[in-house]
Amino acid sequence: MLIQAAENRMQFAQFTLAVCFIGVINSMSDIAMHEYKALTQFNWQMQSLFTEDHPYRVQQFKTEMKLFIEQAYPSGKPLALICDKNLYAICHLLQTEQIHATEFVLALGQTETDLYLKLQAIRYLDSSAQPQAYYASYTPANSVAKINRQFKILLGTIILNVMASFFLGYEAYQSKYLSRFVQRMSYSIILIPQLILLYAFTALISS
Repeated sequence: MLIQAAENRMQFAQFTLAVCFIGVINSMSDIAMHEYKALTQFNWQMQSLFTEDHPYRVQQFKTEMKLFIEQAYPSGKPLALICDKNLYAICHLLQTEQIHATEFVLALGQTETDLYLKLQAIRYLDSSAQPQAYYASYTPANSVAKINRQFKILLGTIILNVMASFFLGYEAYQSKYLSRFVQRMSYSIILIPQLILLYAFTALISS
């Protein structure tokens, strides 16, 4: 009896972990789908934000560094850029005032309801007051190469999502320890998000 109870707890823990894993993959798919939609359906144009009108600051948090550009959005909201491995060096130079940014070049994508900003370049003065430029991207935000790359990322997350969901559903079906109610619940948890995701993906690529 004790052995069966321990096996039940182990099975439930594994099931919970698998559901959390699928939830993470679902979130990745949603992000990838939003990015693909932005690249393919938004109207893109370039805009320059000069630092006289749009001050900036670099802030170090516990786990990451961010570059804030004030009033970047038409609503007046600041744009927060994570200083990842590609942007970290320039963020560090800005933070330590070894260079001074003069202009942020952004790609502005928008529809009637959504707005998307992507950094294209930072123009700055170096320690000798000579104009320089850092390019986050040399190609337009909605270039064919970027669209194709994002489509592959999106398709990969969806395939991984379906495979993980199929495996979890099979395990729930084969389990001797999960009750019928929990099994039916697991099928709903697995199936409904996948149907929504696949419907959204089909609608996106056919639009």
